[in-house]
Amino acid sequence: MKSKLYISCNSWVSSIAEDNPLIADHQILRWADDNSIESRIDHFFDVMALSMSSHHIDLGAGTGRLVARLLDRSLGFIQAVEFNKIAFERMSRLVGSKRENLILYPSSIQDALPLLSCYGYIRPLSLSLIGVLQNCQCNPFELIDSILVDLTPEYVYLTTKATMSTDAINSFDAEEEGHSLFWLPELLDIFSQHSLFPVHISQPPLQSTMCFNYRILLSRAS
Repeated sequence: MKSKLYISCNSWVSSIAEDNPLIADHQILRWADDNSIESRIDHFFDVMALSMSSHHIDLGAGTGRLVARLLDRSLGFIQAVEFNKIAFERMSRLVGSKRENLILYPSSIQDALPLLSCYGYIRPLSLSLIGVLQNCQCNPFELIDSILVDLTPEYVYLTTKATMSTDAINSFDAEEEGHSLFWLPELLDIFSQHSLFPVHISQPPLQSTMCFNYRILLSRAS
């Protein structure tokens, strides 16, 4: 395996100094600032026409910004999963938790998978993993496999730190950096094993580290 994985069970705590908004905001925004988060969501809507999906599942939904914008566009059915307690509470306030077409889960992705299936799926099903895989508190390749086996989505949108540079992989220290760095062909291969293939891959301007926040849309082969 070329990818450098960071797996820490303590990297995302379920509750943190709720009386300290500075710490809370640091935890919620630890991977990206507001502009970066909004940029990723904008890109989601740029590449994923809502006609593609009647049912969307947002895994690692954060404070619910994508969910709120999906609700504004009257998507048929939405489920959202978020482990961090403060982020989940902010999402609940932002989107409201008692909408007929919305179900929120204060849970890890692993624990939520059997709950998500209880409602069945409206096809086509899409799901998003925005900034989740680089630090998901478990082996990300095993998590992807579990998600794809349980949910069998037609579309997957993900953003994560990855590279095509051998030098970047060789010099990357996951423990020091505190997140995983994926060798892009390995990341795409696990999706291809489930008949999901990239239809759009974009990346920010070249960075000196040769590591990028890749934004990828995958579609199930017909």
